[in-house]
Amino acid sequence: KKERAKNPDKKGKGKSKEKKKKGQKADDDDVEFLTDSIDVLHFDDDDGLVVSITPAVLSVRPYIVCCIVKNLDLQKTANSFKQFITLQTKLHDTLCNKRQAATIATHDLSSVKGPLKFDAQFPPLLMIVPLSKQKEVSGETLVDDLMKEAEQIRREKKRNAVSGIHKYLDLLKDKTQYPCLIDSAGTVISFPPITNSNNTKISKETSSILIEVTSSTSLDVCKKVCDELLVKMLEMGLGKDSADEASPSAGQKTLTVEQVKVTDEEGNLRVVYPSRTDLSAVSNPGITVNRNYE
Repeated sequence: KKERAKNPDKKGKGKSKEKKKKGQKADDDDVEFLTDSIDVLHFDDDDGLVVSITPAVLSVRPYIVCCIVKNLDLQKTANSFKQFITLQTKLHDTLCNKRQAATIATHDLSSVKGPLKFDAQFPPLLMIVPLSKQKEVSGETLVDDLMKEAEQIRREKKRNAVSGIHKYLDLLKDKTQYPCLIDSAGTVISFPPITNSNNTKISKETSSILIEVTSSTSLDVCKKVCDELLVKMLEMGLGKDSADEASPSAGQKTLTVEQVKVTDEEGNLRVVYPSRTDLSAVSNPGITVNRNYE
């Protein structure tokens, strides 16, 4: 965010203000900074969300980071929800390198039954209700149908390139098992890099989400993608506004992010996100990261 000039008729506005040095002209530094913030909540040992990784997925798609974002306002403007979806698409095309490097999935937290398991299953056994669908299908059927659709599109448009979900099918080529995120009821809620489940689909009314970033490349790329997504969400204005318009922090927006732990099946920690070192490369001077650790 840009620096905001001080209004001499209003006192106390802004989170921080530079004090004048003795003898310095008032208009040289009579500027204050209003910063938005990312508030990181420490993992709750009593009811924090845990994702366990099975040995099966380690040879297929071994890297995953997750976090929870609370108090979202996806109805702040008429276009807020659409802009959030567009943001994910843009990150898929850029930082995620057309999903070659990583894949983002967002879930309505109220529909997520934890703890979760990141697993790999044989295509005929992986069952999911794809986004915008009502019927459960196997991973094998879903991929076969998408391949047929892609081939039909190529013939109709007489070109090799395909768009949308079809362009990610090659990422599953030669895979004997498909990665999937499964809830405590045994329901598949994500099949990266192809689709999320319609059961946990976000809407304009969603106020808390689970963010999931997976990769077959590295853990570092998962963290970088998640860092960028959180920063862009705050810059878009999706955080919670200051409740008291008369307070010094009026106009500030806060994105509340709760840590999620990823462990192996024995409970040994693999990664917690955001950790103390994550979000450390935030380049926007208008954003501060508050780590609320005990």
